[in-house]
Amino acid sequence: MELFSAVCASHNQWDLYNVPLIESFRKWEPSAPLVMVDSGSYPHYPDPTDKSYTIVRTDNESHCKAINLGLLHAPVSEWYLTLDNDTLITGKIGDELKKLEKGAVYGAEVRHWRFGNYAVGWCFAIPRRVMLTVGLYDENYIKILYEETDYCYRALQHGFGVCKAPLPVTHINGGGGSRQYIDSNELTWINLSYFLQKYRLRWELNVK
Repeated sequence: MELFSAVCASHNQWDLYNVPLIESFRKWEPSAPLVMVDSGSYPHYPDPTDKSYTIVRTDNESHCKAINLGLLHAPVSEWYLTLDNDTLITGKIGDELKKLEKGAVYGAEVRHWRFGNYAVGWCFAIPRRVMLTVGLYDENYIKILYEETDYCYRALQHGFGVCKAPLPVTHINGGGGSRQYIDSNELTWINLSYFLQKYRLRWELNVK
C-alpha cells in the first residue's frame, strides 16, 4: 500500500499551473503516485513521457466528479491528497502525513463557519479510514464550490475531526484554472441551497 496518492483535477492552463505543480511534486516526492485529471481541456493535457504522473480524462462537468474519478484511479493508499492545480509543493508531504492521526480530514487551510470547521479544497488530505466511512465527494454539486464543505460536514457527522495541518503546499493564485469557467455568485447560492436542503439546515441571516 502506498503512503499517499495525490489527485489534481483542473481545466486548461497546463503550462501556467499544472507543469510547475508536477515539477515541484516530483522534486519532493519522486515516487508518490500523482493522478492528473483533465476536465475537458483544450488542447488536451499531454500524456506523460515518463512515470511522473498519470492522466485521466473526462468532460468538463464538475470538480467533484473529476476528483472522484481521480481518486478511483489512484492506487490504494493510507492517505489521499487532493490539490488545486495552482499549488506548489515545497517539502516532503509524506513526512508530514506520518505525523498526523488518521481520525480526521486535514487541510493546509481550515476555516470555521456556522456548521463547523471545513478544510479549504486547494489542499485536502483524507486518511483511507475516513474515506472508507465518509465515501467520495457528493457529485450533485454543480461545477465547483461547497463540495469540500459538504465532505467536512459529513466527516464531522461521522465523528471525525477537521483539522489544520502544516502540509508543505503553497497556494499561488487562489483559484487557478479549475475555477475560471464558473459564475461564482450564482453557484454559491445554488450549491449552498443544495447543501442546506440536503442536511435540513436553516440559514439565519443574523448568525455568523
